[in-house]
Amino acid sequence: MIGLDRFRGFLQVRRTEDVPAALLLHLNIVIYACAFWLTQPLLPYMTSQLGADRVTFGYLQSCLEIAQVASSLYFGQVIDKLGPRSAMALSQFGTSLAYLLLAIASSTTGLFISRIPTVFMACMLCAQGTLPQYCDDNQRAAALGRLSVSYLLGMIVGSSCGGVLSNVYGYQAVGLLAMSLSVIMGIVSFFTLPDLKRNPSRAKTDENIRIFSALQLCTRASLRSVVVLLLVGGSGIALYKSQFSVIMADNFGVKPTEAGVTTAIGAIVGVVTNALIVGQLNQRFRPNTLIIFSLVTLSVSFFLLPWIPNYFMLVACLVPVTIASTVLYTMASAKLSSSVVDNEAGTAVSISHSLRSLTGIVIPPLGASLLANGGLLGVGVGCSVLTTSAALLYRYLSQQYIRKPKAS
Repeated sequence: MIGLDRFRGFLQVRRTEDVPAALLLHLNIVIYACAFWLTQPLLPYMTSQLGADRVTFGYLQSCLEIAQVASSLYFGQVIDKLGPRSAMALSQFGTSLAYLLLAIASSTTGLFISRIPTVFMACMLCAQGTLPQYCDDNQRAAALGRLSVSYLLGMIVGSSCGGVLSNVYGYQAVGLLAMSLSVIMGIVSFFTLPDLKRNPSRAKTDENIRIFSALQLCTRASLRSVVVLLLVGGSGIALYKSQFSVIMADNFGVKPTEAGVTTAIGAIVGVVTNALIVGQLNQRFRPNTLIIFSLVTLSVSFFLLPWIPNYFMLVACLVPVTIASTVLYTMASAKLSSSVVDNEAGTAVSISHSLRSLTGIVIPPLGASLLANGGLLGVGVGCSVLTTSAALLYRYLSQQYIRKPKAS
């Protein structure tokens, strides 16, 4: 029990009895990330080997990302209606099918078909929709942040082993290994992950899974401000991220090796923020204060982007942007899950995933056009305007929600 108490502090769960379930959720994320990054870096090489056109493959990926917007909403409903056990097992088994099809792909068509089951890649959503139910309100943000540590661990193991294993055993063996890991984790989850009790009255009257229930949830006054925040502010962040690599290469002459180091720095800063900073900030400041401050930090950083003189200052600017965006998304997810009852937490968190996927699809083409016509100034000002607008809208809608009960 003493050992479990130590884990309880790190995992940020309310009871020692909840530690095994929380650890299992984290293990799912480690295996999920490991399997994904075993295969992800190999896709461009497999594409070339099978003679596929990379532009066509890119269009296919975009279409499937659109499907993942709907799949996020679906898995949110699965968590709430059928329980986390069924949701996590379904995600792991579905993901394993994608890796199996990838391993046996022998043509361009087979490669394209292997991308279809990627709509089941929702393990992080399942974990984020389930973990808050083991936490008190003041623990949610820190608990959700700690999941990124597990993801980074799996990412490091997977990305470092995938290339080595493919050179020795081939691409197919790596795909089969990723499939095996997912299947094993799906079986373990199905037989050991607790199924949290649902509200009996809701379970009897509302058993059907409806994808558009999340859209109805968006209209609730308690969630409206966060939805607008994720849509408008998320568009600003997506605009910045989609053009960052191009800006590094074209405006600062950054080489591929330096770009890799920059990406690693951003990843490390993000994980440290989630593991160590978010929980401390959440104990000292109100969630609304942290969200507004994050948006202001992003707005100022984006506005200064066109006047950054060199690569080292660009990296220095990357640090506050990464910290602010990490805090923003973590606090937004925590606020979504805490603004609904437990048996709606999965659907609420799915809103965040769907909006991030949506902005990640729509914004990059607009960002490329903005960079081509307005240059670095256009991108910097555009990102700044979006995040500033998000801060103003979030503050206004939050105040409207606070005043409404008093008026009644």
